[in-house]
Amino acid sequence: MNQADATPFILLVLFAATFLAGVVLMAFAARWHRQAMERTRAAGEKFIAVINSQNALPIDSIGRRPTLWIAIHTPDAAGVFNALGLDHPQPGHWTQCAPGSGRMFVSVPVNGWTLVCGDGIPDPVEDVDRCFRFLSNLSTALGHVQLFSASAILDDHAWARLESGRVIRAYVWAAGQTLWNQGEVTADERQLGFKCFNYGECTDPRDWRLRERVTENLAKVPLLAARWSLDPAELESVPSTRASGVAGFAGSIHT
Repeated sequence: MNQADATPFILLVLFAATFLAGVVLMAFAARWHRQAMERTRAAGEKFIAVINSQNALPIDSIGRRPTLWIAIHTPDAAGVFNALGLDHPQPGHWTQCAPGSGRMFVSVPVNGWTLVCGDGIPDPVEDVDRCFRFLSNLSTALGHVQLFSASAILDDHAWARLESGRVIRAYVWAAGQTLWNQGEVTADERQLGFKCFNYGECTDPRDWRLRERVTENLAKVPLLAARWSLDPAELESVPSTRASGVAGFAGSIHT
């Protein structure tokens, strides 16, 4: 066979090899996708089974509001659990998921919102940049995400609202200064009478009026949460959802 005759044969062989390689890759991709879907479905079924099997916690654990929580506009609590990279779901309550516990709490959905709190959520008053990355990644995956923080010990407070990874509004006050102030002040903030300080705005700690405004801001954070999404205290006031949720280990969360 001369070179002219061999060229079409070689091209045919190459085409066949490329076609077969494509078929094999597609088969592997389909198998991987099917296995991923099966794992996701199994995780969701396990999450729901945990929800359905749990009993209400003792009454002395009821009535507390976490100091830091996230509200996600989705009724798919199992999807939230998976998106956070949690594992080993167990019946739980946010009081069992304190910092250092390695556990994060995901509530049953209420009025289209799923609440998250516990160890693993970066506190904006401690590391604004890490919190921003965490919220951006979570919002990119799940859509509308909100964060609220209110610590009565130091009067530190924060709130943030993101859509599809984009910050709509965020404000963080800690250590006597504004650490994050992004987006336009919302109508709800104005109506509730929040005072949001600009970066570097003069804040004399001896000014009792300043301390009063900061304290007022802190007390109004749950009111803002109730307007934007859901105040965690509302979960406790509804018998059908009281103490309902799943705690998972947060070791695989990345920010």
